[in-house]
Amino acid sequence: MSHLLRPSRTLATLASALALSVLFPGCESPLRAIDRRTEATLLSAADDVGGGTIAPRLRTDGLYEGDPFPADYPERYRPPTRNPAASQLEFTPQPPREETLEAAAARIQAAGMPPAESIQLDLPRALRYALDNAVEYLNAEENYIIVALQLIIEQHRWEPRPFDITSAEFAALGQDGRFARTLNVSNDLGLTQRLPYGGEVSARLVVDMTRQVDGFFTQDGTTQGADVILQANIPFLRGAGLTAREELIQRSRDLIYAARTFEQFRRDFCFSLIRGYLELVLQQQEIANAQRQVVSSRQVDQREDALVRAGRQPAFQADLAKQNTLFAVNRLAGLEERYRVAVDNYKVRIGMDPTQPVVIVPVKLELPLPAVLASEAVREAMEYRLDLQTIADRVEDARRRVDVASNELLPDLDVNLAGVIPTVERFGTAAGLNVRPNDGIYRAGASFGWALDRTIERARYRESQIRYEQEIRDERLARDDAAVEVRSSLRAIELNRFSLLLQEQNVAIAMNREASIAAAPDRASARDRTEALDQRRQAEDQRDRAQADLQISILDYLLTTGQFRVSPEGMFLPISGLVGAEVIGTLPEDLPGAAPDLGGMTPESGMQTIPGAEGVDGDFPVRDESLPTPDPNAPAVEPVVVPEATQTGPAR
Repeated sequence: MSHLLRPSRTLATLASALALSVLFPGCESPLRAIDRRTEATLLSAADDVGGGTIAPRLRTDGLYEGDPFPADYPERYRPPTRNPAASQLEFTPQPPREETLEAAAARIQAAGMPPAESIQLDLPRALRYALDNAVEYLNAEENYIIVALQLIIEQHRWEPRPFDITSAEFAALGQDGRFARTLNVSNDLGLTQRLPYGGEVSARLVVDMTRQVDGFFTQDGTTQGADVILQANIPFLRGAGLTAREELIQRSRDLIYAARTFEQFRRDFCFSLIRGYLELVLQQQEIANAQRQVVSSRQVDQREDALVRAGRQPAFQADLAKQNTLFAVNRLAGLEERYRVAVDNYKVRIGMDPTQPVVIVPVKLELPLPAVLASEAVREAMEYRLDLQTIADRVEDARRRVDVASNELLPDLDVNLAGVIPTVERFGTAAGLNVRPNDGIYRAGASFGWALDRTIERARYRESQIRYEQEIRDERLARDDAAVEVRSSLRAIELNRFSLLLQEQNVAIAMNREASIAAAPDRASARDRTEALDQRRQAEDQRDRAQADLQISILDYLLTTGQFRVSPEGMFLPISGLVGAEVIGTLPEDLPGAAPDLGGMTPESGMQTIPGAEGVDGDFPVRDESLPTPDPNAPAVEPVVVPEATQTGPAR
């Protein structure tokens, strides 16, 4: 009997070996192969986009692996909720205590002091930390990766797809109380392949063995066969042509869109983090200004109190000075609390534990003003902005969907081909692998389906046409909006530059007022002194705000025109001609610089002008040093008329 079973064992061994060689060509883990292919896909998309675009990092450590057979429990259907009633909650009031104003102020100030274990957080470190830990950035990376995985899934549908199905069946055929029992084992191994312009071909090797198990071991108790089956289904009208590959085409384009979106997100994210960091530095300056006001207010308070005791001032003057001091202390406490909350929010933004104490290192950006015409800036935005390129490409996507919908209106015309090639006689005892094409069965046919019911297809066709027109209008609107953004960013630079010059003069005027009061103290009241302190503090705050807004507006101009570049570490990359400076570790008010011409007024020490761009500036007036000094009584900056762009985008 052993010689009868040997061919079936050999056949089964060959089939198993073929299945293993097809399904597992190497020793690499299947998931690792997917990861390597995903990384290669991401790198390819980054190269296609260019411009220093980087691919996201594929982080697979710590991913939930899933449970094929999870346990069942009641909470799976009805998750619990914790919502106690008012009677179950308890509020513990703070015991009353007497505390002086100085003690309360000292306690609040001590609470805001960073502990010894605080880390120094400067701008480059904050950006690098955000790229590794920020929730926004990680989500953006993963959204990009998901698009790449979707493309891999669609690409694999167009690759040879092996399959192997093994089945076993036990049957009992009864007659007059006696049963003939048989065991059937079959293995179906094959490949399927989609055709480039529609249709599918497949090749299968079907091995079948049937054995009787009713106790009669005769020579004809086992039958075996093996067939090679070839099939093809090819459409010639509906579903034929490039329409068949529409999903693959769209997934491939979606990957490029995702690469652009991710790069645009990196630029927006870097810009927002820089702006948030400068906002923290600005709050530090406001606190420093408020601290100086508190010190000056206390000096005025002490002076007025001494004059009242000497009988040279009425008592209400001292009360007025004390009241102004209390206002200044209260404002300082509010600024310090707002700063602490802003730091905590910034830590959450970059993915840092909000309980981690940090010290924000002051930084100042010194970027030159752009010398560019509004029309040129708009042209650059139309050419360089990634989002506008994606919107324009989506118009092409909508046009292709109209083509696909029109193809769906066609009738069906399919050609079917099939062939079954046996090995030996099907009911022999041992078929083996002796293929006999001359004994095969071959079929060829065609089917035509009349387009009698295409109501749904016609409705989808009309919908695709309407959506195509919407995409065209959306592209025009996006270009117009981008032109407005660019021109607005240019006007913001000029406005912030003008505001900075005004506020620097306001600071100098406030200092002159204080100097005048100090020169003739007996002629000034307590109200005069407190108002002078308030006005200087307001002028300093607004000057500091204008300095930060000017630098941010320059970065915003680069962002809106598509010229903002980010390094792989998340740092801002200056483009050619953008020669700036970054000063870390000192407040902008502590930096040395030359003060502008204030018409004979004495500027504050450390006041600084923003240098203009060299050469001719079409939108920003740059003073030529060879010209005579303008009249101090004339306006500091003349109104600027920004020329309209002749065209914001290609006409359709």
